Amino acid sequence: MIVVRIIGGLGNQLFQYAVARHIAEVHRAALKIDISGFETFKLFKYSLWAFNIQENFASPEEVTALTVRKQGIAERVTRWILR
Repeated sequence: MIVVRIIGGLGNQLFQYAVARHIAEVHRAALKIDISGFETFKLFKYSLWAFNIQENFASPEEVTALTVRKQGIAERVTRWILR
């Protein structure tokens, strides 16, 4: 599964979607759109709805599962010891 985080103006949104769509087709993977960034990004709104695209939105759980979290010092030390 390919998840693309869409943010920015219409041009950026179209570019981000097109690149992600191409990658998904090359790898024969499902494409999901993450629009959670628009909750805090007030300059522009999600605008791809105006186009005839396949909109499969990623759930918050899917986005969280794919988000890289920062490791605390204890986790880094543990990984260093176990390597």
